Amino acid sequence: NNPQTIAVTLTVSPPASTVAEDFETMPSWSSSFDGSWGSAATWSIVSGGQSGNALQASRSSQGSSVKAKVYSVTASTNYTVTVYVKCPSFGGTYWCETACKLGSNTAEDFDNNSGTWTMIKKFANDGTNGNGATWTQYSVALNTGSNTQITLGYKLGSYGGAGPTVQWDTMRITPDGAVPAISRSPATLSPTCTQGSNASNQTFTVANSGLGVLSYSVSDNVSWLSCSPTSGTSTGEADTITVSYSTSGLSAGTHNGTITISDPAASNNPQTIAVTLTVNPPPPTIGRSPSTLSPSCTQGSNASSQTFTVQNTGGGTLSYSISDNVTWLSCSPTSGTSTGEADTITVTYSTSGLSAGTYNGTITISDPNATNNPQTIAVTLTVNPSKITVAENFTSMPSWSSSYNAAWGSAATWSIVSGGQSGNCLQAVRSSPGSSAKVKVYNITASAGYTISVYIKCPSGSSYWAECAYKLGSYTAQNFDADSGSWTMIKKFASDGTNGNGNVWTQYSKTFNSGSNTQISVGYKLGSSGGTGPTVRWDTLRIQ
Repeated sequence: NNPQTIAVTLTVSPPASTVAEDFETMPSWSSSFDGSWGSAATWSIVSGGQSGNALQASRSSQGSSVKAKVYSVTASTNYTVTVYVKCPSFGGTYWCETACKLGSNTAEDFDNNSGTWTMIKKFANDGTNGNGATWTQYSVALNTGSNTQITLGYKLGSYGGAGPTVQWDTMRITPDGAVPAISRSPATLSPTCTQGSNASNQTFTVANSGLGVLSYSVSDNVSWLSCSPTSGTSTGEADTITVSYSTSGLSAGTHNGTITISDPAASNNPQTIAVTLTVNPPPPTIGRSPSTLSPSCTQGSNASSQTFTVQNTGGGTLSYSISDNVTWLSCSPTSGTSTGEADTITVTYSTSGLSAGTYNGTITISDPNATNNPQTIAVTLTVNPSKITVAENFTSMPSWSSSYNAAWGSAATWSIVSGGQSGNCLQAVRSSPGSSAKVKVYNITASAGYTISVYIKCPSGSSYWAECAYKLGSYTAQNFDADSGSWTMIKKFASDGTNGNGNVWTQYSKTFNSGSNTQISVGYKLGSSGGTGPTVRWDTLRIQ
């Protein structure tokens, strides 16, 4: 009967796992019980627990209330049951109990048969009267034997009045020999920011990838980051840790730090997260001045060149380019860099081929990296009509717009004579007192700069005045005689002022801007008050 065999059946049970109740929300109780001889306690989830929220029980009158929950465990396994309790001392008759019992049991059983339960911690006025309202961990060790369930119970009772407010948190049922392991994700962090600002918050997770309970702490080695929370526990769930950065005071460049997650009981203690912070220089900002340009020219000519400046009013280096959207201007240079200095850009205009009118263009300064990209300069070009000029050579008598002789005297004699500054000239003489004026109105161009000039030849004399003046607009010789103060004098001779010019042809001039006017009145006057006046001549009038 050779050979013979023996069958071996190996059963590999899964490792016992840790049971965790953190009371972040109200547990799904397996049962609740309130003694019929009194009122029910108030059960709630509140903040301020040992870690996060906590379970709280309070009562305003006598009674006994119990909550119980059944958890699964592994048979034939050694466990340690731990729970944090916070209980104040109290002057009345009360009892606060935390206990466990193997198997599936009820809250009513805990209240009526608490002697069969294993007490984890009991507070009472006739025993241990609270723990100073300080979070304290209490524990019991047990072996599950054949049991695959365990019941945890929480009780608050009082007699003759109210009871204390009690809190519970962080309940664990941990198998012996359960070694936790630190798991963190990600293993690196790479925050970035601009110099002068704080990097955005980031997160990582910590979890127990081993057995039992991971009780970890979080620390770092640099001043420019902080983690929250800095401690916690995990039986497998992933806890989120927030990393906040205080980087506004750091210089541009790369900065390194390390976050360390520690649990001396973990199989892989400690674990680290490498933090590589990049602080970028502040971005550039486009500065330009002025923000508008308003060139002007006369039709047929080019407007004068203008300039504007470009500079970086931010950080780093501004690398800019310049463009425009019209054919009648060009910029030079069309690109450049600035770390703060102002670069001068010249705008050249090619406007000679444009008709009279208003033209609009835009110069654009661009840098994709600038905080305010792009920036523009509005260009408004005014092309004025070709300027009208006037030339009066007195070859023949002008077609006067108006003439005037004051009523109190005689008229002067006006004529065209030879011997002028160039050819013929205008001459006025008078043989007796009086005041006589001649005015001619000429067309000119609005908004244009002009120079008006005339040659005059005047001998000295007595009791006389000889004037040549202009007034923008259309005016009469009578206005010139009666209101000469409103006219601009080109030259006046008088016996009581400038008494002639030695009878020598001399040019006199004035400059003006026509503004909105399209006409100008030019007047000539000869008057005397005591007899005859001098013989005065005018020639070569120019308005240009």
